[in-house]
Amino acid sequence: MRVGVFLRTFAAAILLSGGLILLCSSAAGEEISPRDKIYSSLLAAEPEIGVSEFGLDKTELIKLLREILLDAPELFYVSGKVSYSHGANGRVLTLTPTYTATGDELDTQRKFYTDTVTGLLSALRESAGEAERALYIHDTLAAKFDYDVNYENYDAYSLFANGRGVCQAYSLAFIALARTVGLEARMITSDEMDHAWNILRIDGEWYHIDVTRDDPISDIAPSETVLHQVFLRSDGAMKALGYYGYQSPYTCDSGRFESEGKGLLENVTTAVIFSEYGCFATAKDGRKYRVELAKTPALTVLPSGDLDGNGVADAHDLQMAAGTPDFEEIRSIILSEMMKEVYLEEILRIRESRK
Repeated sequence: MRVGVFLRTFAAAILLSGGLILLCSSAAGEEISPRDKIYSSLLAAEPEIGVSEFGLDKTELIKLLREILLDAPELFYVSGKVSYSHGANGRVLTLTPTYTATGDELDTQRKFYTDTVTGLLSALRESAGEAERALYIHDTLAAKFDYDVNYENYDAYSLFANGRGVCQAYSLAFIALARTVGLEARMITSDEMDHAWNILRIDGEWYHIDVTRDDPISDIAPSETVLHQVFLRSDGAMKALGYYGYQSPYTCDSGRFESEGKGLLENVTTAVIFSEYGCFATAKDGRKYRVELAKTPALTVLPSGDLDGNGVADAHDLQMAAGTPDFEEIRSIILSEMMKEVYLEEILRIRESRK
């Protein structure tokens, strides 16, 4: 799955060495954590970052920098290659980052990154609940991007620009979109699996979500395939699915979106349709469902041609199906229903005339 060059390079620096991490005081007298200072300095693309006041050793610095980069997709221009200076006691004095872009080039890339995030979220309805927002992001990323079999794209910007990325890129992109719509999301990594995915908070509970695994390689599965096997899953479900070797800062023990060991949308293998009328999915057997994610999650079978869930196939459904394979089928259903109405009206007219 390929987590990332930075992640793999510093895999040995996962645990703190036990050294003391201090806080420094700002000009205003407020304490600043080393994480906040390094993050803000990287965000400003500073060429050198002084960290002597924190008393960090090399292992602590590497771990902290790793955590920052795997939690901040907006720092896509920060390379994992860094240099540093240290004092006689082994404590780091300065950090010198490597940037893949600076100046006007970085401004251009940042605009593209921001515009892409905004564009990808443009079809999300304002009334969408937290679970619907998560589903929209999951399906949008899986439908629009491909897995990078050449292992070249590791960050969200590269995924957006090149249309493909490894699991780390998918996970960072998910964080970017999730936080933009108010969802709390983090990246989870397993060095043993060489893989990364996300956890996110939905209505106060934490769940696993793995867009990479739900987006099969296009050479193996049809390009329109979007799986939902790892959408809002519990720790127990992840173990059953073969995930191992990871530590999560939060327990994911809710099975709200699971039933009998399966995910709510596990039988849905294409992207869910999102509209002003709600969310609608097509299962493997061709049956269509209305997806209910608020309160009690459920799938409700829809009558043929009924995409908006109002109980009949009508003009709204035809509008929703525009440009999809369902369009002709729904049009035929509507025409058939219209002919039935005309036929019944004619029968009634004849009966009335014979009285």
